[in-house]
Amino acid sequence: MEDPAAQRPHRLAVVGSFTTPERGARGRGLSSLRILADGSWQPAAEQGDLDNPSFLIADPGRALVHVAHGDGETVSTLAADRATGALTLLGRIGSGGRNGVHLALSPDGRFLLVANYASGNVAVLRRDEAGLPVGLADVLALQGVRGPHRDEQQGAHPHQIVFSPDGRFVLVPDKGLDRVFVLGFDPASGRLDAGPPAMPTRPGAGPRHLVLDGKRAFVLGELDSTLTTASWDAATGRLVARHVASLLPPDCFTPTAASAIVLSADRRCLFASNRGHDSIARFAIPAGGGAPRPLGWTPAGGACPRFMGLGTAPDELLVALEQADRISRLRITPAGDLVATGAPTAIASPACIAML
Repeated sequence: MEDPAAQRPHRLAVVGSFTTPERGARGRGLSSLRILADGSWQPAAEQGDLDNPSFLIADPGRALVHVAHGDGETVSTLAADRATGALTLLGRIGSGGRNGVHLALSPDGRFLLVANYASGNVAVLRRDEAGLPVGLADVLALQGVRGPHRDEQQGAHPHQIVFSPDGRFVLVPDKGLDRVFVLGFDPASGRLDAGPPAMPTRPGAGPRHLVLDGKRAFVLGELDSTLTTASWDAATGRLVARHVASLLPPDCFTPTAASAIVLSADRRCLFASNRGHDSIARFAIPAGGGAPRPLGWTPAGGACPRFMGLGTAPDELLVALEQADRISRLRITPAGDLVATGAPTAIASPACIAML
């Protein structure tokens, strides 16, 4: 007799998929999947009237999902029913710019920040007591000299927003200006200021995403497929680049672009995805500080690993394979290897995943 507990929903995954011909997409907007107690994923619901959900952020306490729209100028908010997986659109609001590519919630949850790639700014949206964005608190345009890449660096292109642990600073990798900006953040008003000097990366690196780990930051260069290790001073908010490593094997001659970066739950390993080479670079993180140690490369499981994130278990890595139309699940071993676990989940043009 089948154990009923094995079929009880454990958590909910919400997947955003690109939808428009301009993106070469086949997706249908948002999909929810129930994650059962045995680890399997069960399709639950779709919300198909949203164009290009390019990044999602969940508010698990309120069962909300905020959505940035690639090539659009709005942020959408949906309620998720954990029991059924149903997604209900609660509202849309202007994002303060164009082509939102990343979202972040302030530590107290009062503000939602948007990285607007095409318009080169960071916008701050106020949230009401129910968690809905209700208006702009601030918009800060990023300034600087554009990088040398003729097509990909035509101006400021902020690509991510990361709060410092104390909430005093906002770190913003800017792909177009070859800088990582450190902005001051006022938790009372939501206002941003220029903060400490921005950290330059190598010309043409195109910094896309980063992770903070104590006194270090690890910065992914999209355009030159590099990993920059920087020192981080939490008191002053100062970042200083210390070391650069390649994300590609020495015999790789495939056109490629780095995409996602993830620190393992135990903070012992770091993973970075390569679109084109379609691999995941693995690094060991020295506990006492210093540069990551390369461990090798694992096939991503398909074409264009755009997004990665940790799953329901601390040793599970989720990989959204945009051009392979599926999501792979990999187990992180104690040695830092990645091993496929379970069958991939078929979803067209997946771009991002949020867990509830």
